[in-house]
Amino acid sequence: MKKYVEAGLDLEKLPLLESLMSLGNGYIGSRGYLEEFNYPGSVRGNYINGSYERIPLKYAEWAWGFPLEADRMPNLIDLFNITIFLDDQEVLPDGQIEDFRRELDFAAGLSRRSYTYLTANGKRARIYLEQLLSFPHKEMRSWTLKIDYDGKIEVRNKISFEISNMSGTGDPRVASDNITLIETAKAAYEADAGEIILKTIRSGIEIRINFRDEGSYDSAAVLSLAGLNISYSGSGNLELSRLVKYWDSIRNNESEFVAKDQLYEDQKAFLQKAGLEAAIEFPDKPELTGTMDFMKFHLLQSTTQDIYGNVSAKGLSGEGYEGHYFWDTEMFIFPVWLLWNQERARHLLLYRYNLLPQARQRARELGHRKGACFPWRTISGIESSSYFPAGTAQFHINFDIAYTFIQYWLATEDLDFLAKYSMELVIETARTALEIGSFQKDGFHIHGVTGPDEYTAMVSDNYYTNKMAQYNLQWAVKMWQLLAEKCPAEWLHLNEQLQIGEAEIDTMARAAREMIFIYDEEKGILGQDASFLSKDIWPAENDARPLLLHYHPLTIYRYQILKQADTALALFLLPDMDEAVMKRSFYYYESINT
Repeated sequence: MKKYVEAGLDLEKLPLLESLMSLGNGYIGSRGYLEEFNYPGSVRGNYINGSYERIPLKYAEWAWGFPLEADRMPNLIDLFNITIFLDDQEVLPDGQIEDFRRELDFAAGLSRRSYTYLTANGKRARIYLEQLLSFPHKEMRSWTLKIDYDGKIEVRNKISFEISNMSGTGDPRVASDNITLIETAKAAYEADAGEIILKTIRSGIEIRINFRDEGSYDSAAVLSLAGLNISYSGSGNLELSRLVKYWDSIRNNESEFVAKDQLYEDQKAFLQKAGLEAAIEFPDKPELTGTMDFMKFHLLQSTTQDIYGNVSAKGLSGEGYEGHYFWDTEMFIFPVWLLWNQERARHLLLYRYNLLPQARQRARELGHRKGACFPWRTISGIESSSYFPAGTAQFHINFDIAYTFIQYWLATEDLDFLAKYSMELVIETARTALEIGSFQKDGFHIHGVTGPDEYTAMVSDNYYTNKMAQYNLQWAVKMWQLLAEKCPAEWLHLNEQLQIGEAEIDTMARAAREMIFIYDEEKGILGQDASFLSKDIWPAENDARPLLLHYHPLTIYRYQILKQADTALALFLLPDMDEAVMKRSFYYYESINT
């Protein structure tokens, strides 16, 4: 069944369901909060992919190269904060609610919710809400409210101009300080049509939201400095439909309103086409097919539709990790899009390519003579991690990004894309590998890095990092030679632009050949890094999870315990070792993975 269904209202589960029932189209996103209710743990979040505010980073002890500011995704204004009154009695979440049902419809691309409410005087109201965020018309959003009740109905829509983001203490995955990120610069509402302009305070990004109301109701509105309050009233039944259109100054994406019927028709057609392009089914396990449909729909909702965004850590379902983009896009999401929709895959590649100037600048800040160092976490392209052992030290992100450009070439053999984009980026990340490594008597070593496993930091010869760097170096040489043969004019242009000599290409080839990998003869497995297997196993009695919320990083770093099994991942991505060694390595690291 192409739906995710919530049957019955469980107030304790609502914060989780706000994520599971979230809507998005890759450009705009909205958490699945219940518009008419307030309840503990609710985050009334609405977002635009790629929007950001700059916030200052604070250090007790600053050192060279520590970022001074970071990106954070702003929450937008909530247009759907409503309170429902039936014969002047407020509809409350702990009131008498029957037949509560909510569904996320993957085929229609919308959410529906309905329930029956019993008033204190024994009368019943049927309440129905529906919302759609359009994929083919990505700036458009439709929201509908219907109420049937034998009596007086009033809906109060309170649009507050005071906008806040989620924050908390004690969890590094959540922003620790509550800073105002965005303000209401202008607002107007007249004749069922409104316009609200928001502006981030430091980055100066403008977001314009236009909306139109129609339906069966009487209305009155009051606009003040604090907000816009609109009252809708009726008797017997009330229907309110709101069309919303978004614009932002990053894209300058002017668009026209699209009728609701057209939005619904085009949404179904878009999803039908997407379903034909990619599907995974389990004939004997319908529950697994349903799970796959759910994940596929959320992947579609989370992934940018243009080159100005990416895929946030929580997609567009919330503010975890402050809306930052990580290596997860390249390693876990890009491969799906490469097979599903290569236009989406190119958007992700071009987003990273457009960050090259900032990545080069960051490499110089880190003391490199050449190369490019992409940020561990970012939105706009600046490094937004203030904890370098588990942030900037994860140099593998550069080779992960190069890996996606290489995979794109292998899938498409697109020479034009290779000449315009891939070659330059793959050369620059290969240069980074040379900058962070060195030739010694026994081969090429890479020191002072953190692999994907964030429970182990600042090590030498991390298997994953070295393996991905090796692959980057190998393909930099292959691509360079291929470009010289197939596109000599473009090769000459890049040669002059990047000042590449044959000696540098030869050095890349040598570093790839002589790359060091740790092998433990006694265990017959690959070492995660040069020192990992010399550590004690994590004490079984220290069973509080997750570790990073209960133990100091230095304690965690001294043991064999994994947050991410990066050696196993490297063996999956680049399975060129002896099969028996790979098997033993996999099971060993699986046994110590949290």
